Amino acid sequence: MPRDPSPPPTITLVERLQKRVTSLFAWIGRGVMNSRMKELTLLTLPYQVAAVLTALIAVGYAKLFSVMEDMHLWLLHLHPDWIFVSAPVCFVLSWWLVRRFAPLAGGSGIPQLMAAIEVADEKETDRSWRFLNVRIILVKIASSLAMVLGGGAVGREGPTLQIAGSIYRTVHKLLPPFWPKVSRQVMLVTGGAAGLSAAFNPPLGGIVFAVEELTKTHIA
Repeated sequence: MPRDPSPPPTITLVERLQKRVTSLFAWIGRGVMNSRMKELTLLTLPYQVAAVLTALIAVGYAKLFSVMEDMHLWLLHLHPDWIFVSAPVCFVLSWWLVRRFAPLAGGSGIPQLMAAIEVADEKETDRSWRFLNVRIILVKIASSLAMVLGGGAVGREGPTLQIAGSIYRTVHKLLPPFWPKVSRQVMLVTGGAAGLSAAFNPPLGGIVFAVEELTKTHIA
């Protein structure tokens, strides 16, 4: 029988690239299945989720702040005397929201965050939940926006720190029992650093805040 004169098939550049990518995915898969790699992935995931939520809520909060300022100016432009109605109504509404639903949402929010970091521990009776929780987030945003609508001299920087700390504390609280141990105090410190970066837009400032707080108990 005569031999087939056609040359043997050659591997194209695309096929080689596909094989390399397949090998890379296989290597990554073996690494993820490794217990240490899996543990590190699970340890960092809560921080990443909380960081994304903090960024989204901080940006939305800033946008709402700007909208309330524009509405306040629109009311004054409509008739300056409206300030005698809008100011007391909005101030009382802001006070009532805090007093009725979350008394620890009052103030700038920074002292509450610092107090939560100080009292945070790994016990079930952890008291940091009193200073940082979902209700704090909602009341903090609603009350401060009401103050801005009424023309109050209020900033969003301090509230953003307490909101960020509450987000990180909530994410930590939702971790299932089988999850690798994530330090609650470190989580709150990271939340403060994220809130600082989101409020004042200084990433290095957030890093300095985190290092300063961590040196008190961990690095030292």
